[in-house]
Amino acid sequence: ISLLLVVVLIQTKTGLAQQSNSKPIIDFTAIENWPTLDHGIQLTGDGQYMGYTIINRPHDSRTLYVKSLKRSYHQEFPDIRQYSFSGDGKLLIVLGSNEQLTILKLGTEQRQVISSVTNFKLLKSFGVEKLIYTNTDRQLSVLNMQTKEQKIFADVVSYRQNKSQELLFIISDSVNIKKLTRLELRTFKCKVVCEQLTFESLVINETGDRFATLSSDKDRENKVLYWSLTNPKPEMVAFAKVDGMNNTLSIAGIERFSLDGNSLFLTLRERSMSTLPEDVVMVDVWSYHDSRLQSQQLKEKRVENYSAVLNLDDHTITRLQYPNENIQFVNDNLAFIRSSKAHAGESSWNPETRGNNYLLDCKTGQRT
Repeated sequence: ISLLLVVVLIQTKTGLAQQSNSKPIIDFTAIENWPTLDHGIQLTGDGQYMGYTIINRPHDSRTLYVKSLKRSYHQEFPDIRQYSFSGDGKLLIVLGSNEQLTILKLGTEQRQVISSVTNFKLLKSFGVEKLIYTNTDRQLSVLNMQTKEQKIFADVVSYRQNKSQELLFIISDSVNIKKLTRLELRTFKCKVVCEQLTFESLVINETGDRFATLSSDKDRENKVLYWSLTNPKPEMVAFAKVDGMNNTLSIAGIERFSLDGNSLFLTLRERSMSTLPEDVVMVDVWSYHDSRLQSQQLKEKRVENYSAVLNLDDHTITRLQYPNENIQFVNDNLAFIRSSKAHAGESSWNPETRGNNYLLDCKTGQRT
């Protein structure tokens, strides 16, 4: 009996030891919770410091690790949203999930903490970096990282910069009136460009002195509003002369200005079908002569969009695109258009895929 009891005790201890040393079950939940190196690895411009983040450390968050590549210096920031090094490699800007923005002087423990920040962006303009950030009170702050000069804008809805990062445009909303402000990032000079009810589909030319947006009339028809710094009163574009646009089309959006600022690239849309009685049944009539299969016809959207160009001098619209056409390339002067009644993937059996190619003049609409 004593020998049997000893054997049982040994087997019990061995089983407990094996159970405690057994590996956890690997399933999708376990894989999702593994600590993983994120793709957002950054190096300072001088190669002195490196930053990387680990996902799920702690669980369901990201931890930032910043290390010197030449010294033992390192910093750790748990639960972050985004981070960036300054261009000169001297500062680290980190935004945590607790809405605290930290500006750390690399190589030291010196840091500045700003509370209630929702996001930030670093821009380099005229060789000087600007830190742009918004807070929970809808304020936008623009900080010159070199001179520490700062501009603050209230009731901000959105903002954008031009491609050269020389200008910043801020849309603010106060008492149901929206205001568009132009900020020169070099001099920090501000100018209110316009005040109106909406800035839907706002587009700005590259030099930042011409503007256009959409405005709906009482019939919910979109009209183009256009103004400039020299003529700040918005002008409603009246389409007295329209090439290729009829009552079946309406303006759906504004894409961009031309480089010279004299034209607007628009999107035209087919008008929605009139409201039908509830007892009407839609029928798709298909023939074997059709260039598209019936299943493809049923999947295709009913409302089509087409590109066009608006001349701001005489208010004429030049239509670039018609049904069954795709624009392969377009700039301010020319567009290369492919016309085909069938999908290119059907070229092995459908002769309708052969189609035609056109080179179109965007100013006159002439095709060759």
